[in-house]
Amino acid sequence: MKRDTLLALHCVCMLLVLGLVAGEVTVVNNELEAQKPVQLTASNFDNEIRRVPSSYGLLVEFYAHWCPSCQAFQPAYEAVASYFHAEPKVQPEVWVARVDCAEETQLCNRFGIKKYPTMKYGHASDFEEGSEQGLAEISGKLTAEEVIKWLSKRLHTQYAYGSNKVIPHTVQNSSDASSASSNPDTAHQASATDIESATRLAWKYMMDSGDLLKGLDARQAFMDFVELMSASHPIPSCKEGSRSILQQAPKLWPAEELSGPLPELQQLPICGPGETKEEWDGCKGTKPGRRGYTCGLWLLLHSLAAESLPEETGGTFWMTAVKGFIQHFFQCSACANHFIEMTEQAEAESVRSRRDAVLWMWKAHNQVPLRAASQHICTVHHTRMIVSLLVLCISS
Repeated sequence: MKRDTLLALHCVCMLLVLGLVAGEVTVVNNELEAQKPVQLTASNFDNEIRRVPSSYGLLVEFYAHWCPSCQAFQPAYEAVASYFHAEPKVQPEVWVARVDCAEETQLCNRFGIKKYPTMKYGHASDFEEGSEQGLAEISGKLTAEEVIKWLSKRLHTQYAYGSNKVIPHTVQNSSDASSASSNPDTAHQASATDIESATRLAWKYMMDSGDLLKGLDARQAFMDFVELMSASHPIPSCKEGSRSILQQAPKLWPAEELSGPLPELQQLPICGPGETKEEWDGCKGTKPGRRGYTCGLWLLLHSLAAESLPEETGGTFWMTAVKGFIQHFFQCSACANHFIEMTEQAEAESVRSRRDAVLWMWKAHNQVPLRAASQHICTVHHTRMIVSLLVLCISS
């Protein structure tokens, strides 16, 4: 009897200890969650902004989950959020949030976002509809410390990084930094699923890009890229969709229309009927939002080079169309800038034939792993996929 009583007491004590530990873990998890940037959407944006005290500053990052530059910046931005959201709060207080422009295109267009990542700073009243012009803006490759120093200048203060407030030093996992790791059993072929998904998303992001669709240069870049796909896309349904769009474009986006295309153009299917959603095969990442679109877009550009027409001179138009697309409609700023820099080198200017385009694309692609390793931006694909694609291109 005595032994049973002691055993029962022991069990009760263990349950109490486990309960206390679980409670502490819950508290810690809640505190960590509270330190993250607040995720804003079209449905909660205005309500969340109104809840912020007027004395607070507001910092909002506009990003796209598929953008490698944004993925590389994520640890720094979360460190900024932790700095301002953790207790005890620094003064003056800043509320830190973010918006995924890949999902919230209208909201990002409202704030005139043209590249990712971009941060806007102001007070709650500055983020109200119609008042967006008063917001300060910063973009580019930044550290957490650089963002906080920028805020210090805006607020005419000097935030201290002393003993009670330390910006956490976050190191990305190597698979996250490059967005490159993949399942070795699936990353060995240029999947039609990947190319079609990238085509559908490229069309969606292009049509959703708001102010980027304005002007003669944007229209020409649009027409060139659609024409390239109508002639060289490896998937029949996407080629036919591109041809149909090209035929209707003069009516839905007249040459003299500088304010952008008519809404009907956006409704046209690029690869036939079907919902635009992210389905990946060899481009599937180890985490949601990794690889995916950028990997698929590389495959699309490779395949367009391999099918560029006519064979002897098609490389020239391929280069023009691809450069225009990246320059005007690929909003991941660091990767776009790097690609445009490569297209402005002498070797790119000498591209004439299909073979020239294929070889240049591979040389350009081979620069990405080196840059990703040194700067943690832009995607790099699995070697087996690259070798397989090279065989595909050479044999075409």
